[in-house]
Amino acid sequence: MRIEILVGASEFWDRLAGDLAGARERAWVQTLSFEGDSAGTRLADAMLACRAADRRILIDDYTRYWLSDRFIYSPRALMDPEMRVEARATRSMIAALRAGGVDARFVSRLGFLFRRLPARDHKKIVLIDGDVAYIGGINFSDHNFEWHDLMLRIEHADVGAFLQNDVLATWHGHASPARARFEGMELLSLNGADNESRLADVIALLAGAEEHVAVHNAYTTFPFCDALRAAAGRGVRVTVITPHVNNRGFMRDYMAWESARSGFELMVYPGRMSHLKAVLVDGRQLITGSSNFDWLTYTYQPEILAVIDRLDVIEAFRTRVLHPDLAASTPANGHGDMRRGRNAYLMMRALAKVGRLVCPAERRPDPPAEFAAPPAGNLPAGRPAA
Repeated sequence: MRIEILVGASEFWDRLAGDLAGARERAWVQTLSFEGDSAGTRLADAMLACRAADRRILIDDYTRYWLSDRFIYSPRALMDPEMRVEARATRSMIAALRAGGVDARFVSRLGFLFRRLPARDHKKIVLIDGDVAYIGGINFSDHNFEWHDLMLRIEHADVGAFLQNDVLATWHGHASPARARFEGMELLSLNGADNESRLADVIALLAGAEEHVAVHNAYTTFPFCDALRAAAGRGVRVTVITPHVNNRGFMRDYMAWESARSGFELMVYPGRMSHLKAVLVDGRQLITGSSNFDWLTYTYQPEILAVIDRLDVIEAFRTRVLHPDLAASTPANGHGDMRRGRNAYLMMRALAKVGRLVCPAERRPDPPAEFAAPPAGNLPAGRPAA
């Protein structure tokens, strides 16, 4: 199995563009955001030019109403000519894809009065033919392409088969949780219906940390922060990298408050938004994928996660991401407003409770037999042999 860490949209797009150009059997894309700007149209053009027999794009319903993180029907957005142009361009782009033989489908509808808004399908997956797959955090929009982020490129037929079944199940409305162990890696697919039980093993990895936990993420909240606080209380060194520029501004204050009460080291990544999602436990287990390690993931959102214990991949993450980003970051040292941070925490707790009433977990139909996942493995426990 070959696993590459692609840092930033430029690396990701260079590899993906080549794979799309060479695809002959299958080119499938699943994404949260797919916007009619330069990033989105690059993908659309590549999909239209792709010679694969089966071309599909699954788009979360979010894109029909939010562009560049803005609700397109808000009074301010309706008065913004650039927003109106992008909304029209997005609709035209999707229509052109369908006219050109690319099957584009919206999934995970928002429902009446957007009551299903918390339950977005947050997965980012690309499948090329039978043996190339991408997972990670990058959406197809200009602002996402400008952010600091990563994707994994994996070459392996069994991984491709697992993710093909996962995407197909979502395509047909039968998404169900699945997990499978491969060489040096476990894949964990969440469907948003019973994430709490499915994420128990991931939280257990944090609970079992002995030396150091490094978190690189903009949005980490409870219950993951609860596990980090417990680890810090046991004497484990906990380092969290958070961006100074955050598209959810209240998270800056929340992370500063959480750091102060939980006793972990908070480092501030400079210059631009970081959308990166990774946790490294004791230098032995790397958790990455689409999850933000927040209460939305824990309760609502379909996600795809990789838990990697292959030391060459972990070393690549250290060398290409963790070490340079820590060197560029500075200690928080008073970063953020403590009162606003506590208020943000209380707000998120309240939203989580109200959300369970307004947006309860949906009972999803069991998938047909053809979408059955490979046999499940176990998340790597403790410290595997080097």
